[in-house]
Amino acid sequence: MIRPIRGPRVSAFLFGYFEVKFSIMNKRLVIKIGSDTITSSNGLNYKRINSLANDVSKLHNDGYEILVVSSGAISSGLKHIGETNRPNSLARKRALAAIGQGYLMEAWIKAFHPTLVAQALLTWKELADNESKQKAKETIAELLKEKVIPIINENDTVADEEIRFSDNDQLALKLAKLVNADRLILLTDVDGLHSSDPKTDESSSLISRVEKIDDKIKAMVNETKSENGKGGMLSKILVAEEAMENGITTNILNGKKDGAILSLIKEGVNLGTEFSV
Repeated sequence: MIRPIRGPRVSAFLFGYFEVKFSIMNKRLVIKIGSDTITSSNGLNYKRINSLANDVSKLHNDGYEILVVSSGAISSGLKHIGETNRPNSLARKRALAAIGQGYLMEAWIKAFHPTLVAQALLTWKELADNESKQKAKETIAELLKEKVIPIINENDTVADEEIRFSDNDQLALKLAKLVNADRLILLTDVDGLHSSDPKTDESSSLISRVEKIDDKIKAMVNETKSENGKGGMLSKILVAEEAMENGITTNILNGKKDGAILSLIKEGVNLGTEFSV
């Protein structure tokens, strides 16, 4: 059974003498969209971006507060310089992110029109420092108050190995905790957690609900990474585990399936894996 999203409330955050109050809304969602969901060997998948934006816009118009964490800048950058293989050089990755982020944001702006969106680029350093974290809170609160959808990505152009998130799954988790989200949705290229790797084992079965993440659950997951991104299923399991500890329901859904988000939120139909206590 899908647990309903919790009802109206006022959330307040205190840091020193500062207080940020998010508006009285029924639901607050953080949706992370992985590179493999919206890119291919040909660069950005505009059809998929438009489809996801359409679903998110429907929820936004129904009063949901939504933050989108979007990967894809480096993959987009590769396309625009005519390359296909992700480099190992961190400086090269920074340059590709600088090229690709603009095209990624342009795609989201067009897909969400006429709904306003805003770009926010963060590193681990900002969310580890209380003053910077407070500023991020205030900015997000103002955007949500104005009915704007924040489109958030890691600021790869200035990040190095010491200040990087391990992947955008971790960034989405940090943001979900930052804004006291009701639900964290991780979109990927598989349906959810399976009893074994569905790409290599035809007998693998989808696990629709997990109430406790233990060694048995973790043993089901291999540590392979996605083709165009950094996060694999193990990353998502670890994120779900911490989210559950903070009272945040987490869903892993196949971002390439039309209507998966709407089915979950509007109809209570879980097409992937839900992690909740």
